[in-house]
Amino acid sequence: MRAGNAIYAIATLAIFTRLLSPQEYGVFALGMAIATMASAVLYQWLNVAVGRFYQMYRDNPGIVMAAAARGFWVATTVGAIFFLGALQFHNMIGVEPILLGILFLITVAQGQYGLFLQVANAQRSPLLYGSLSWVKSGVALLIGLALISYGLGERGALIGFLVGLVFALVIFKPMCGLAVASAEVDKHLSAEMFRYGLPLTLTFLAFVVVDLADRFIIGWLLGASAVGPYAAVYDLVQQLIGAIMSVLFLAAFPLVVHALEAEGDEPARVRLRALGRGLVCIGLPAAVGLGILSSDIAEVIFGVGYRLDAVSIMPWLAAAIFVGAFKSYFLDVVFQLRHATKYQGYIATIMATVNVLLNILLLPTYGVIAAAWATFAAFSVGALASWHVGKGVFSLPSLGNDLLGSAISSTVMAITIYSLPPLYGIIWLFVKISLGIIIYLAMAWLLNVASCRSLFHAVIRWNIK
Repeated sequence: MRAGNAIYAIATLAIFTRLLSPQEYGVFALGMAIATMASAVLYQWLNVAVGRFYQMYRDNPGIVMAAAARGFWVATTVGAIFFLGALQFHNMIGVEPILLGILFLITVAQGQYGLFLQVANAQRSPLLYGSLSWVKSGVALLIGLALISYGLGERGALIGFLVGLVFALVIFKPMCGLAVASAEVDKHLSAEMFRYGLPLTLTFLAFVVVDLADRFIIGWLLGASAVGPYAAVYDLVQQLIGAIMSVLFLAAFPLVVHALEAEGDEPARVRLRALGRGLVCIGLPAAVGLGILSSDIAEVIFGVGYRLDAVSIMPWLAAAIFVGAFKSYFLDVVFQLRHATKYQGYIATIMATVNVLLNILLLPTYGVIAAAWATFAAFSVGALASWHVGKGVFSLPSLGNDLLGSAISSTVMAITIYSLPPLYGIIWLFVKISLGIIIYLAMAWLLNVASCRSLFHAVIRWNIK
């Protein structure tokens, strides 16, 4: 399902970067950044709380969802008050009221959409999860393309995204049948969900700042035309590496929580080790592959005005997003298991500070590539801090051998691809990707990375039975 999302995302980038100028795409990216940050502030606490508490009330999930519905409307009311206040100052901030209205609607729709995705994941329903994502992405692409072709530019792209969200919400309703009467809402549970989710909201917001603050700073210091290429490359890398690693996390996290609640620490640690192995052995070669193929990918995916910046930015962003995803999906899990999410907030604040300061210091001298350096530095600092603090909260399984084996296999893969003739085009890109996968898998088998031989034999025996 996430592969389908990646295809939609790549198609959207390929089309939009050819129809929109870097200036127009930069404005679109900044608008989406505003809506994403607002949605994180208003709704992320609710989404993460549902992900954690749904497993505890599997026999009666309506209790959790009633509390979630109540929290959603409270958050939406708060957002509406701020939106009405912002309307009074639209001239001062240089934004038209209609654009503010579109961004507010996107914010609310993203909040509901994120909650629907969390419920689908808690229900362990990949078909529903994927259907929501595919419908949203497909409709957003089609409507955005139509409106841009009609001449609405970046505003058409934003409206297309909003229509995609609303259409998915109307078609799929994973919370139907789960809600209970409002009188039955456990107010103690509502308060507990808020206390659990608030630190994670601050954490997520800090991550959003790391992801998106560079776009605002680039726009401030270099102009919206410089935001366009950076945002396009970042979104592509996030959709590829981030999506691959999030799939493993989405599948594993409910199982880790269930193992902890039902059996204790050691079974949960076994599940966590399997998750960590998957993140390393899939995420690392993906990051290395994106870095070594940056020229080929830029030639195939992006419009002409985006390619030069994409080639220099992509390797740094690939490394940054791998480190950030490994931190989020493995190192930070211990804080959620022990309900010690406040530490994530502290660490994320440090990351955001590092990112903002480095952007302000380096962008005027080195240009847009400095934003990629700042992102990599911020995620690296955060990963080290999470590892250092987290080992005192919950003993993490060791992944040293897996990391070393995957790094060696990825290096051999990169050297092989780099040695190929400098031929470009979609066919040659496919050939290089295929060869890279074959080389990596052969090396992983040779080195028995993550006990892949034993896993292979176990799958064969299971199929025979």
